[in-house]
Amino acid sequence: TIKPLAIHRGKLTHKGHYSQVKKLRLEGCHFLLGDSPQFFDLAVMPFVRQFASVDRQWFDSQPRQRLRQWLDRWLSDPLFLGVMAKHSQWQEGTAGASWPD
Repeated sequence: TIKPLAIHRGKLTHKGHYSQVKKLRLEGCHFLLGDSPQFFDLAVMPFVRQFASVDRQWFDSQPRQRLRQWLDRWLSDPLFLGVMAKHSQWQEGTAGASWPD
């Protein structure tokens, strides 16, 4: 069984996070639950992304390189890049940006 994420004072712990992901099938697969992306991949990705961004150097140095590869695959996905496009911050007195571009 997959253990719930370990949460201490509102933060995921490293041990809890990895014990969760460790039991998923990244060995021999590109996605968490098999050979094709599932809703679970999309639901978990923002949390893994945030977790990794706290200390990316530490995250990249961990032995679970398949998790890093999984995350990097999502971060370079054209759909993800399209929705995460950066826009200039709105300034008072300006018209702002039109949406969609």
